[in-house]
Amino acid sequence: MSQLSYNECEIDTGVLGQRRDAFDEIHAKISGRSGEFNTIAEPVGFHFDNLIGESLRGVAVENRESWSSAMVACQHAYGLIGKAIEDVKWYEDEIEAIKSRLQSALSGLSTGDEEDDQSLRDAFVSQYSQEATEAWEELERRCEATEERLRGGPTPETIRELSEAGHIGANITYYTTGDVEYFSYDETAGITLANNIKDAVENGYGAALEALDGNIELLNLLIARGVQAQRNGESLSEGEIDFLEAVFDELGIEENRAQQMHGGSTPRDFTDFLAALNGSEYISDETRSLLEENLSGSMLLLSDENVGGGYDRLPEDVRDIIEGPLETEYDGTGDDFNVIGEWGRGINALADFLGSADSDLHGGTEFSATTTATFGLLLDSHDDSMTVGTLLDESESAIGRLLEIAMRNEEGNYAVIVGETTYPNIEVFEHPVHGTVDLESVLRGLYTYRWEDGGEAVTGLTDWISDYEMSGDPSQDRMATRAAFEVITTMAGEPLRTDLANTGQDVEDSVDPAFTEYNNYLASSLARLYTVNIDDFSIFPGPGASEEDRWGLMSRADLERNPLHENGDVALFLTDDTKRDFLQLLLANEVIAPQIIGATSAYETEIMGFALTGADEWDSDWSEYEGPIAEDAAELGRRSGRLSDVMNEALVQELYDRNLDEDEAQRQLVQTLMTGYEIAKIAIPEGMPGNGGPGAIANIAMELGKGPVMNEFAQYAEERIQDDYAGGEARSWLPEDRAENIRMARLQALNFAVEHGYISESQLHEELPVNGELPRNPGAWGEASESMDSHMIRLLSGIEEGALPNSQDVEQAREINPFGEDLLATVDAYAEGYADTHGDISELFRRAEEVASDRADEAAGRENETDDSED
Repeated sequence: MSQLSYNECEIDTGVLGQRRDAFDEIHAKISGRSGEFNTIAEPVGFHFDNLIGESLRGVAVENRESWSSAMVACQHAYGLIGKAIEDVKWYEDEIEAIKSRLQSALSGLSTGDEEDDQSLRDAFVSQYSQEATEAWEELERRCEATEERLRGGPTPETIRELSEAGHIGANITYYTTGDVEYFSYDETAGITLANNIKDAVENGYGAALEALDGNIELLNLLIARGVQAQRNGESLSEGEIDFLEAVFDELGIEENRAQQMHGGSTPRDFTDFLAALNGSEYISDETRSLLEENLSGSMLLLSDENVGGGYDRLPEDVRDIIEGPLETEYDGTGDDFNVIGEWGRGINALADFLGSADSDLHGGTEFSATTTATFGLLLDSHDDSMTVGTLLDESESAIGRLLEIAMRNEEGNYAVIVGETTYPNIEVFEHPVHGTVDLESVLRGLYTYRWEDGGEAVTGLTDWISDYEMSGDPSQDRMATRAAFEVITTMAGEPLRTDLANTGQDVEDSVDPAFTEYNNYLASSLARLYTVNIDDFSIFPGPGASEEDRWGLMSRADLERNPLHENGDVALFLTDDTKRDFLQLLLANEVIAPQIIGATSAYETEIMGFALTGADEWDSDWSEYEGPIAEDAAELGRRSGRLSDVMNEALVQELYDRNLDEDEAQRQLVQTLMTGYEIAKIAIPEGMPGNGGPGAIANIAMELGKGPVMNEFAQYAEERIQDDYAGGEARSWLPEDRAENIRMARLQALNFAVEHGYISESQLHEELPVNGELPRNPGAWGEASESMDSHMIRLLSGIEEGALPNSQDVEQAREINPFGEDLLATVDAYAEGYADTHGDISELFRRAEEVASDRADEAAGRENETDDSED
């Protein structure tokens, strides 16, 4: 065995070539160009009229559909035959190459032992024969694909492939039909289109103006493909990206035919073209708007690495605007007014341009992260340079538009927050001008600035975190949890917490307000972040556990202490101080505060429900955990009480820091608590027993995501509150002793039973409801709260003994007692745990005084360190 074993291809490429030429001849006859050659490979015009010879032009135009169909059929057959010829030639060349490699391997082969030599020769022949077999199989696949495409007819996909491979003339089918689906994008097409736009916009040439609609249609089609690619995680073709880059490269060349005829060109800024576009007298306002929309969408696509583009492909002057001035160009004393002024004009021009793009489009990761970091850092240094600070104020609307566009890209937001891009292409994010980006500076700049829109334009930096955490996608959840950790811990850390809490802004009656008091949309967005992560805010370290902020996969020990989480969960592990300091910033907004309380109250009912029902209502299973139910209930009570305590501590701290006297602080505390508990009731889905706790939290989160801040829940809750409650004692709303904690726990149990349809409010004792509904806090009963104990015990005992009939409001059948025989014992055990971790009001105000003193000492220490470093 010394010869290569392979299949001889019986396809005669000469015959195929003759048949291809026959289709070219038919195409020439149909188009009225008999005797001409290569009418398919080399289009003689760019429109149907130009493709048809004068002798047939009249009748062909009248019957364009039939004529063009016949021509396209010829183009299709011609191209596929050309592809088949190329494939056969590829196979023949491949066989010759394999033969050559085999010959080289065999020549001079000698070991001195003929038997060994023969064995080696056989092995080489076998190896290369296998390569020949694989080449044959590849040829068969290609031929089968060609046959399939031939049977499928001239689809746009097939025609584009043939055009891009050079088997038919570039875009001849598009010129024949006028159908943009047949257009093949490449660099040459991009240059042609850009030149046509310049001819129309800047010179008003008739033919160019006539072609503008077609140019816009081509851009629009590519944008539609780009939107789909971004949604599906796909890429545009190399030709499509080359096309986009060529468009902007060419638009950055000044139109000068005389110079271009001699091979020269004059570069210009892209913003100069925008000025020409906006000032053009040759196009209508509608056409101008369509050009802006499609060119801006094209630029965002070109910047997107995930579809094949990249930040470095953008025009240089656009990147200069996005990156901002160099730090050497402004220092507060020797500002370069010309540079800063030109940059300011560029901000407004770019914002107007990119703002016209379809809102479904987003820019690339580097484009987005750089834009966000630029303006965050510059806003943070707002007061360092009067020139830059004034420009930022004057350009606020434009900056807001650019930030809204930048923050559409979740990976860009992640890069700013975490400092690196996402898996699997993890890279450290560095700003082209400022280098490593300090998240503290970015958040201080973006959040403390007093936005006219209440910060709506910049909520995108964190809105995606809540969406990702609710997506059910493990990779998105991990990405969002990491980002949430960085945002929360950075905001709660010093000195940023102080800067966010005491902004020095002048806002109505508030002196030195927190940023959430005037940037309402930001407050709402961050409150939603809390509600979505409320499970993790209720995680507390066990004995001996690390008292440090961290995030990550839950360990078995974590799961045993936190049965509402599941194996495989990624969670936040935050210290009490971090939780308190983050929540205090949110609770400073008097409209947001009750919604945080409402979500927390709903979550307490959720935890109580888990203690009562275990696996009957929740995905987790008690069998996974050791110990009697009472011990588990006590642990859940401690978890619930501690979360409530942290929330109350943050609220009291905020009231204390406002320097209110104790009476006024308690009045505001009661008002906030009352409104929050009303929201918890309002948020329960009507007619959906079984979805009370979790449904209420989800509803509050969704309501927070709507904006404006004073949403329907908050408005309705305020309407329902009776004025005479506002003067009540705060002590009646915050449990002071174990008896009151047990009362609170029993009320939570009854709320769970009512919300989930186990009993109806009509079955409650007539004294329990307030304003026709069961309250969520005993404080609503005022001085009569103690007398309600017997009524609640009777109801809970009735449920335990199965003595209460099912609610008539529940459609599906339910057990009389789904909670088991230890209902009262479970409630009391839960209450004991709740009391262990829930401080009374006196303790909360004492803590607030201590925290304020510690913060003042830390601030003084930081100031001394700064003075020492300056010396």
